[in-house]
Amino acid sequence: MSDGASKLTLDQLRWAVEHEALWRRSAAIASRHPGMDVRGVYHVLCNLRRTPEERLRRGLNGRLRPDGR
Repeated sequence: MSDGASKLTLDQLRWAVEHEALWRRSAAIASRHPGMDVRGVYHVLCNLRRTPEERLRRGLNGRLRPDGR
């Protein structure tokens, strides 16, 4: 990691390490499937770490109106 990593909190550093590993895994998966976008694979892997309730909430955020219209 670069000098910038020394300024991160422990939680931020943990997040960065976890997501760097997810990015590497995404790149490996995408490299085995021509035409697959590494960013899309990364997004899917991140979402699979969330609970179904959290994925639903995040997916519907701002799409439903409180008045039912």
